[in-house]
Amino acid sequence: MTPHDPIRHAYGEAEGPPPAPGEPGYAEYRLLRTTREALDALPRRRPDASALEAVRAAVAAHALGPVRAAYGEADPPAPDDARHAEYAVIRGAKEALDQLPKVRPDAAALDAVTAEGRGSVTAAREGATLAPVRHVYGAAEGSPPAPGDPAYAEYVLLKDTREVLDALPHRRPDASALEAVRAAVAAHALGPVRAAYGEADP
Repeated sequence: MTPHDPIRHAYGEAEGPPPAPGEPGYAEYRLLRTTREALDALPRRRPDASALEAVRAAVAAHALGPVRAAYGEADPPAPDDARHAEYAVIRGAKEALDQLPKVRPDAAALDAVTAEGRGSVTAAREGATLAPVRHVYGAAEGSPPAPGDPAYAEYVLLKDTREVLDALPHRRPDASALEAVRAAVAAHALGPVRAAYGEADP
């Protein structure tokens, strides 16, 4: 038995059965196990709002990665990345849409954009370009483009594409990625215990 076996048994990470009464390490195992059960029974604190917002932003950035890559705003996913197929479809759709005749914006809209200055012009252009994408991913305010709107064809094509991609079987993450996640979770869960044993910063 190693010094860490009682800890690993308490967290269900050791092979074989835990120490039995009378065996070395049993008292430590029971104490750690009881302590863990008491901690698990405590009310869960809601994460800080800034942490939740950071997670949402990370999720949105990950979800929009293929779209941003297709629009030249990010590096494309690698061929072995699960998102590469989505990137390729969206990229193909964008290239097809770029071949369509360009509809000139209404004069009143041009005047309103011009009046806001160069910074607002850039923001308005980016907003108009990505509006169909944001509507497809539920990240835009207001209603999606309606029939007759210059962006309607792009919105429908992207929406249909996303629905097809969502219906594809989801690939299981690579074993090395799963193992890295398990290791990170285990390190976080065992942090207080390791600190108590002088093996990590408290």
